[in-house]
Amino acid sequence: MSVDIRKHRYTEKSIFSDPEYREALLNLENMKSQRYFQNIYVDTLHELFHVWPNVSFLANIQLMIRLSSGRNPDNMHRFNVFYALRKLFYFVISNPKFPEFTLHCWPIPFYVIHILPHLIFQRSRNNVSQQLMILEFIYIVAKYTVDDTRSVIWPFILVNEIWDVFTVFKYRTTEYFSFQLQLWKTIETLQYFILLNQYPDFYILIWLLVIATLQILSFSLYFRYPPLTWTVPILNIAPTRAEKDPFSFLYRYMAIGFVLVIFWLYWTLLSRKL
Repeated sequence: MSVDIRKHRYTEKSIFSDPEYREALLNLENMKSQRYFQNIYVDTLHELFHVWPNVSFLANIQLMIRLSSGRNPDNMHRFNVFYALRKLFYFVISNPKFPEFTLHCWPIPFYVIHILPHLIFQRSRNNVSQQLMILEFIYIVAKYTVDDTRSVIWPFILVNEIWDVFTVFKYRTTEYFSFQLQLWKTIETLQYFILLNQYPDFYILIWLLVIATLQILSFSLYFRYPPLTWTVPILNIAPTRAEKDPFSFLYRYMAIGFVLVIFWLYWTLLSRKL
C-alpha cells in the first residue's frame, strides 16, 4: 500500500500517528538525498519544470487542432493517432473516478476530436484498432507484473516511438510523421529527465534513455525520407513533390525565441536564489 505524500495533509499529528505516511516521508527524504545532481542550478530547473504542466496544456490543444485539420480521407489511414490515444487511455486508467475539470483535463476533448475522424473510414479504423489493442495488451500485462499500473506510461511512450518510426520505414517518407508532434514529445521527455533527477529511479532512467535515443534518431529520418508535400520546419528540408515553403526559415526564429523565453524564465527564478 502506497501513500501519496503530495495529497496528504501535512500536520504534526498526521506525521506521528500515521506510520505509512511517516515511512513514505522517510523514503522521500532518502530519495532526495540520492539525486544525480544537487546544486542551485538544477534545483531551479526542477522549479521551472514543475510549473511547466500548468501551461503545456495550451500547447497540447493547439497541437491537436493542427494535427486534426487538413487531412485527406484517402490517406488518413497512414497517419497515427498513437499520441492522442495513449494520452486518453492513460487518463482513463489513472482516474477510476472522473476528476474535477481542471486545466489538465482541457486537452482531453481535443484528443477525442482528433481520434474520431479516423473511426469513420474502414482502413483508418483498423489502424486505430491495432494501436488500441497494443495499449490494452501492455496494460493487461502491467496489471499482473507491477504494483502501480500507472507505470505503463513508459512502455506506452516507447511503443509510440517505435510505431512512428515503423510507419516512416513502411511508406518511405515522413509525410505522415508530424515534425511538430515529434518535437513536442522530445520536450516532454526532457521534462521527465529533469523531474527524474529529483526523484531518482534507475528503471525509469533506462526507459527514458531508450525513448530519448529513439526520438533523437527519428529526426534523422526527415533527411533520409523527406516529406512529399510540406517543408520540414526549423530543419528547412524541402519536400519531394512540392515546392519548398519560402517562409519556412521563420520557424527557426520562432524556435530561437522559444528557447530565449525559457532561458529568461530560468534566469528569473535563478536570480532570486543567487
